[in-house]
Amino acid sequence: MGTTLNVSLVVVLLVALLAGWWLQRPAPELVGRPINEAFDSRVWFGETMREWGNAVPVPVRLEDRAVKALKTAATVAPEELAWIRDRVADSRSIKGVGGASRARATGVSPKYVEGLVDYWLSAYDWTTHAERKIKRWRHLVTDVDGLRIHTVVSRGSGAKNAPRNAIPIVLLHGWPSSFWEFHRIIDALADPTDNATAPVFDVIVPSLPGFVYSEAAALGDVGVYETAAIIHELLVDRLKVPKYYVHGGDIGALVAQAV
Repeated sequence: MGTTLNVSLVVVLLVALLAGWWLQRPAPELVGRPINEAFDSRVWFGETMREWGNAVPVPVRLEDRAVKALKTAATVAPEELAWIRDRVADSRSIKGVGGASRARATGVSPKYVEGLVDYWLSAYDWTTHAERKIKRWRHLVTDVDGLRIHTVVSRGSGAKNAPRNAIPIVLLHGWPSSFWEFHRIIDALADPTDNATAPVFDVIVPSLPGFVYSEAAALGDVGVYETAAIIHELLVDRLKVPKYYVHGGDIGALVAQAV
């Protein structure tokens, strides 16, 4: 009994020491470049910035640091929507395990899945439910470290009859997810019209590299710290926002901590 207790204490202490070291460790050297230094095409660039010749990546365009509007956001071809609908219509019903009373305890409820399928086929409309909502925000793209990075921007307009003094805030989505994760709060933060005393925010929601309209790296590893450097440069250098608050969920929380 005493030996077992001693061993447990040693294990707990070792875990605590390891956790302390992990939290206090210095950030690893970034694969990317410091802000405002020359772009090194040997580091990373997306599919539109390289071609392969003898297994050697060669840049095919210069980094475009201009911030441009993305006019095609949420635009989906009718044939793509039809293809998705056909796949949903062709889905097969699933069988629960252990009867109806244990359906939720042993997996996804078959009744719930059937309800989702019926909703997608008979009630959901892409244009009404998503496209119009997505297009009401500003969508911008720019190159950062050779990657085409997308971001949603909703400038704070302030409450009615209140002076504009917006606070920049960056919202970072998780994995797997997208900027749509925050669609219920973007407008509420930027324009709290129902509360004259509420703070007003300039809301900036980037798509992390490899998500939605942001390019994935074709060369090099883009991890938490590299993504943090991209986000910071996007804000400071491209969008001219020197100071900002940041919030993230899931992998976005790790990026936010690194920022």
